[in-house]
Amino acid sequence: MKRFILSIYNRFFGKSTLWFLLCVFVSNSSFSQFSDIHSFELEKDKKQLLNSLDSISDLNFDGTLDLCLTELKKLDFYEKPGIYSSILARAGRSAFHLGNLRLSDSIYIALIGLSEKNLHPFIEADILQNKYKISILYGRRIQALEYLKKAYFIYQQSDYIDGQLILLNRILAINSILGNYNMAARYERDIYALIEGCGDKKTQVNLWISLARFNMKYNDFDKALIQLSKGKELSASSDYFDLNARVLNAHGLFYYNQKNYNKAKELFYESIKKLQLANNYIYESHVITYLAAVSMKQERFNEAIEFNRKALDLRKKLGSEYLVASSYINMANSFIQIQSYDSALYYNDLGAEIYRKYPLQENVIRGLEVKQKIYVTNKEFQKAYSALEEIILIEDSIYLLKNKQKIEQLETNIELEKFVHQKKEIRVETQLQKSLKERNMIIIKIILILLVLVVISSYLLFLYSKGKSRRKLLRISQKMIFIQMNSHFVFNALTAIQSLIYKNQIETAIHYLTVFSSLINKIVTITHEKYTNLQIEVGFVMEFMQIQQLRFGDDMKYIINISPELDLKKEKLPPMLIYPFLEYAAEECVQKSEENHRIEINIYNEDAYLVYEVIDIGLGFTEEGKCYIKRYGGQEIICEQLTQERISLYNNIFRTKLIFAR
Repeated sequence: MKRFILSIYNRFFGKSTLWFLLCVFVSNSSFSQFSDIHSFELEKDKKQLLNSLDSISDLNFDGTLDLCLTELKKLDFYEKPGIYSSILARAGRSAFHLGNLRLSDSIYIALIGLSEKNLHPFIEADILQNKYKISILYGRRIQALEYLKKAYFIYQQSDYIDGQLILLNRILAINSILGNYNMAARYERDIYALIEGCGDKKTQVNLWISLARFNMKYNDFDKALIQLSKGKELSASSDYFDLNARVLNAHGLFYYNQKNYNKAKELFYESIKKLQLANNYIYESHVITYLAAVSMKQERFNEAIEFNRKALDLRKKLGSEYLVASSYINMANSFIQIQSYDSALYYNDLGAEIYRKYPLQENVIRGLEVKQKIYVTNKEFQKAYSALEEIILIEDSIYLLKNKQKIEQLETNIELEKFVHQKKEIRVETQLQKSLKERNMIIIKIILILLVLVVISSYLLFLYSKGKSRRKLLRISQKMIFIQMNSHFVFNALTAIQSLIYKNQIETAIHYLTVFSSLINKIVTITHEKYTNLQIEVGFVMEFMQIQQLRFGDDMKYIINISPELDLKKEKLPPMLIYPFLEYAAEECVQKSEENHRIEINIYNEDAYLVYEVIDIGLGFTEEGKCYIKRYGGQEIICEQLTQERISLYNNIFRTKLIFAR
């Protein structure tokens, strides 16, 4: 007994390689320009806390200091260095105004000693600005200028326009105070070049106001008026009362310098109304002081005294000894004008006593000058001379300090020039690295494009090859149709049906005619399909064997065994794979065999395979390679060769796993 077994196993896979390459090609990673060992603090939380502290400091320095010290206990510098230094700076300012100079000095030393190295550049800039604020408070303007310039270079490197403008404005103000007009004018030009790119309206308004005050100081009133108009236009739609108040105050100062005192006073009054809505005692006290100055110019000295008294009361509410001392001196100047020298001397001594605690000697000179004026008026020349001597000594010390600061500034400028040069070199190097990176990215993209083209070309070549194999398979399928539409088989089948009709077996003839019609239809139809299900295949085999049995009678015996575990509709296989062997068995073996014989067909599962086998019992299949079918003209087609060729094409084209075994 010999068996021919067809084992079938389908395996399909997804084509993900091309998609992977395309995804890699289009993907892009970007990294922040700045990264370091510290995570950047949440800007929202930071602003809320600092704005709260600033709001309280506008009303009361004592409450601000308490809140700052409470918050500092909760913080660690290395966890949130930017916020820590900002709160420390506000605590130092509050202690300074309250006259708690021991605490203020300790905070100054602590803040100046904070390291800004190895931090995120924006946090470094925050710390430098906080150092600037406390340095200005102590009158150390050169030191403050150095901090500002370093912070400015950080913002410049990161293209942070708003930050650059704020710092340029502060640098301009310090140079203006120091009398460096040319340097200040240069920074004014820098502000003009950037101001249109400012994203914050409030910052823009403050910049226009500062520029206007700078130009008013140097009597360029036409330019100042243009700048004030721009600030007013921007603030018109603003809901910030203090911002509107600053614009009104700046306009008031403009008219004050133009000696239009009534207009100036009107604008100062409007400014105060806005500040009262904003609950800003500090700035309100400053504007009231300007009203006192207007009254002094108008020789309304009693009115000036009342304005100065109001400013004094506000500053006492604030708890600022430093500002209270200023109001005392202003009161003394007002009392001199009404020749109330005792009151003038009283207030002057109060102010001078407070000022002597502070490191700013210029304020001490203010008190001495008022005292000297009183002594001269009272013809107490010896006391006036003593006051003058003290003024000269202080001025000499200030002069020496200024010379020292100028030398420090010169050294600082030289260092900063070096720093700027290094920054330029770093920027050039960064630009070069960026260009190289861009060039490398272009090269990588070109390589990826070429790689994708190669993959696409290979895929297209594969499709062409696959199409070619499909065409070959079609030709074999057409050949199969030719094989299956054997004219001899058709003639014999129709002759057998005709004989039934002659015998008047009409119903039987109709039955077999229906079977034959269905068989021919299947032959034509399923040979065009890549796969057919097992139910159709078995139906074809049964119809074919019925027609053969009609021809050969009892000599044609067959049995089909199908495993009950199989789902005939779901199992797929190439159509009519075993047909050549069935035809050979029917046409050749049955007619020649003299033994009891039959064709047995078994279909079952074995491991991962569907097994489809044909077994001959007593038919005498010939040796390997001799199993053939005949066609018109004596052509012989070897069954095994035809079947193996079909299996090979299926395995190559459809990635199936078909096995033929004898």
